[in-house]
Amino acid sequence: MKKILLTAALIGFSISASAQLSATATQQLDIIIPTYSGIALETEKLTFDFTADAPTVAGNNLGSAQKTASTYMKISNMDQYDDAANTKISLQMSGLRDGLDLKLQVVAPGANAKGDLGDIESDYASLFSLTNSSADDIITGIGTCYTGSAASDGYQLNYQLDVTGDGTDIWEDIADGNANAVTTQIVYTIAN
Repeated sequence: MKKILLTAALIGFSISASAQLSATATQQLDIIIPTYSGIALETEKLTFDFTADAPTVAGNNLGSAQKTASTYMKISNMDQYDDAANTKISLQMSGLRDGLDLKLQVVAPGANAKGDLGDIESDYASLFSLTNSSADDIITGIGTCYTGSAASDGYQLNYQLDVTGDGTDIWEDIADGNANAVTTQIVYTIAN
């Protein structure tokens, strides 16, 4: 019986020794937020179709020499903790044939966008002609932000395609003998 009482007394002492009576208690919380960047286009393929503008009378040229199209570019970006806001979006175009002029205008996101959305480069505030192969920054100074994911959320990308060539050379310039297969590609990249 003495052994049980002594064991119970030792257990009681060790419990009371580890639980100190205090008016305050402190707990540390570790909060981990990853850095990330993501970009998507609402429409991944736009078609500029001049079929309805083909001449109906022999001897005439293409009826309309201009088409427009729009889509939305959505982004999500969580910057580093230093608030540097040094993320940017650039584009690189390839495959635009001589005789065509493709212009781009970038419009700021609407009310669903939150955070530091950066600045649209001044050239792209209105329609600006794109060139093949050269990388060009279109939005700079992006910090932590998101544009929203609904169909009409994000930066609006307005395109205008002009047929600038004339005479018989235009078909050679544009299509190399295949007027239905002009493929131009624009790659948008978000990076810091």
